[in-house]
Amino acid sequence: MIQGIPLACQRITDKLIWHYEASGQFSVKSAYYLASNLQGRSYSSKHQASFMDHSLWNWVWNRKVPPKLLFFSWKGIHRILPTREALVGRGLDLIPICSVCGRKEETIEHLFFTCLVARKLWRLLGFQELWRRAEKRSFTGFIRNTLSKTNGSDSDYVILQVICLFWRLWKNRCMVVFQFEQLSLDVLAHQWSHQVKEVEQALLSPTPEPRLSASLPVQVESLGLQLGGMKQLVIPMCWKP
Repeated sequence: MIQGIPLACQRITDKLIWHYEASGQFSVKSAYYLASNLQGRSYSSKHQASFMDHSLWNWVWNRKVPPKLLFFSWKGIHRILPTREALVGRGLDLIPICSVCGRKEETIEHLFFTCLVARKLWRLLGFQELWRRAEKRSFTGFIRNTLSKTNGSDSDYVILQVICLFWRLWKNRCMVVFQFEQLSLDVLAHQWSHQVKEVEQALLSPTPEPRLSASLPVQVESLGLQLGGMKQLVIPMCWKP
């Protein structure tokens, strides 16, 4: 077989070829997907889904929500929120017990689903049925399952409400860690309601198209450019929302 490979007529210098691009050229995009696949294989199935389910992340990224919620969701899906479990896994010398309830290991699933404060908030907001789906699922698995159980715009609305719920629980956790203060359930529910309204307004409001306007008058002599014996007027442009 090797002897059957034809040799080049000209002497060509050997060079490195990147196997994962048709052009043979290295790209950061192909390297990212390669690293994601390799890391996903070494994780459990719960972790693997967060690396392999690109369609789920595409869904989240295409929602018109505040950037902080998008980034927060991205961290949750990829399991890189700095919970105590994650920090211990990165080599920090910490006790991995939940900062909020002090009972069990602080994982993403515990913080958002099974922590005592989280369970009470889910119940207070009327999400008992959703919470039952979430109790024994991963963070990513819960979002995927919720999307499959609801239809059309309803799924968008439900998931965005839940993301706001996760965000309030995470902010409460951070207050406990950094300010040694825990918010009451009533305050958390009020903050959640206010945030959901903000997201609803962002979803319903049309995206304004940028318009260009010329700032006049202008100094012809100071803004003129001499091009081939002709003077061209350059008018400064500015963006208007």
